[in-house]
Amino acid sequence: MRNKEIYFLIEHQSSVDYSMNFRLEEYKLEIMKSAIDKEKVKTKEYEVPTVIPIVLYTGKEKWTVRRKLSMVQDERLENLNLQEYNLIDIGKYTKEELLKSDKYMDKIFLIEKFENVDELRRILPKVEKQLTKEEKKDLISIIRANLKGKVGEEKVEELIKEMKGEDENMLGCVEMVWEEGINKGMKEGRKEGIIEGKKERSIEIATNMKKSNISIELIQKATGLTKKTIREIKI
Repeated sequence: MRNKEIYFLIEHQSSVDYSMNFRLEEYKLEIMKSAIDKEKVKTKEYEVPTVIPIVLYTGKEKWTVRRKLSMVQDERLENLNLQEYNLIDIGKYTKEELLKSDKYMDKIFLIEKFENVDELRRILPKVEKQLTKEEKKDLISIIRANLKGKVGEEKVEELIKEMKGEDENMLGCVEMVWEEGINKGMKEGRKEGIIEGKKERSIEIATNMKKSNISIELIQKATGLTKKTIREIKI
């Protein structure tokens, strides 16, 4: 429909296809991607293009494909509104609430709330006591990725150096994070071994972060892995 950003997707089908719901979702998204204004979509006022799917069926067999994608998914999702995304607004939680929580993800959210290094320096000892050894390793990577742009690399390095000095188990420096992989490669005397060891450690960290539902973008910053590799990691 001209000037209204409404598109009609017409799919001609001569046989029953039970993947139709999924296919239409793919087609709709591609149409929206091609029609969307990539700059205006970042503004509150912009209206994303609408795609109305129509299946034109000319087959002889009765059409028995269900019309909603949610109807061919896990029945436990039946009563959920899958048209809306779930929102976790960290801004609604205070630093005190996140610190008291025993959930690892809440510690990640707590770190994201800090922009003042001195304030973060005071709170980190309390956070460390609540984390496992593996979680502490990941925390270093997250602090590097998340705070460098806020307070600068120099201050982040100072903070991590202090953390390492206070607790060797924290493995605060990047060299410590990669130590297993690098040592493995050096023992084997091959450059390939070093690279492989680093990659294995990166995948190990990425796996732990995926289990905690950390975003792919943050995992990529922390590990250096590609988005494709991160998506392919099974948890």
